[in-house]
Amino acid sequence: MSKHMGQMHIVYGECGHVIAACWVTGNEADAANFKRRKLRAGQRMETVERYAGDPMPEWCTASCPRVPGVQP
Repeated sequence: MSKHMGQMHIVYGECGHVIAACWVTGNEADAANFKRRKLRAGQRMETVERYAGDPMPEWCTASCPRVPGVQP
């Protein structure tokens, strides 16, 4: 079994890609503020357990074809 790294808040944008992330474990005060200031309409947040070797979800980029107002 892989080493447990802790919990992470992950925010997904309207496009479904990650737009922000924050470690919770060892960073509890900032993580609480992160939840208040990062979540906007159309976005969703989840808190996940992270383990060494876990792949990160796909991050949104300026060229993301699913971002409103950006043409593919």
